[in-house]
Amino acid sequence: MRTRPLVILLGLAAAVLVAAALVVLMSERQRFAAVQAEIQTLQNRVRTLSYNTASGGGVNVKMMPDPATGNATVPLEEVFSFDRNHAMCRVDTNPRAFKMPTHKMGEVVIQPNQFQTKVKIGSRTAKEHATYLIEAVDGGGGGGKAGDSFAFTVFFDEKEAPVNYAIFGPKATFTGQMIEGEITIVDPTK
Repeated sequence: MRTRPLVILLGLAAAVLVAAALVVLMSERQRFAAVQAEIQTLQNRVRTLSYNTASGGGVNVKMMPDPATGNATVPLEEVFSFDRNHAMCRVDTNPRAFKMPTHKMGEVVIQPNQFQTKVKIGSRTAKEHATYLIEAVDGGGGGGKAGDSFAFTVFFDEKEAPVNYAIFGPKATFTGQMIEGEITIVDPTK
């Protein structure tokens, strides 16, 4: 009769081991499910972050020095546009003459409608490499009146961009009062 208590003990031990194994298995399944849920959450976040979360375009007005007085009273319009892949800022023309301080050429007077042709900034035929930093603010619907702003800081290397370096130096920020356009920055968490 001694074998019966031993069999019962072995049976109980086996049942305890099976129960412990089931608890471990359930715990592992729960951890696996939690890891799968975390992977899904992270995949959704990466997808959302890959959306075009900031873009805009418009016109900034920068006040340039008057050739006679030197006071910043000559408006110069800068057209800009950007998204997550590209950015551009250009001046199409200057209706009035202005004085422009340059990095290597001293002060230069730009006659009316001569900004592109005389200075060749942003020439559509001569291209120079530069790195840049965009700073955009979305103040809500309404563009500049709502607080939107755009600044395009360009870094010119003397060897890679000799013309622009001579004009602007190693760093130039193109900005002004935003008079047209809209900046949109989407919160990627929503």
